[in-house]
Amino acid sequence: MSVTQAITLPAEDLIGWERSLVAFLVEKERRSGSKRTVQGYSGMPKDFFGRLGLPPPRLRLRPALR
Repeated sequence: MSVTQAITLPAEDLIGWERSLVAFLVEKERRSGSKRTVQGYSGMPKDFFGRLGLPPPRLRLRPALR
């Protein structure tokens, strides 16, 4: 999900973790005033979940801490 998509999607269409991510990115932009900062932060969850090989809804604490 790109930053532009994340910010323009209606919140009611998002599931729990997506809603949390969008809220985080919106707040990050509000505080920093920088779209580039938001773009940098938006790639981190995708990288994290890609390395684990698990989609966010299936992630549990133990695999995340390995």
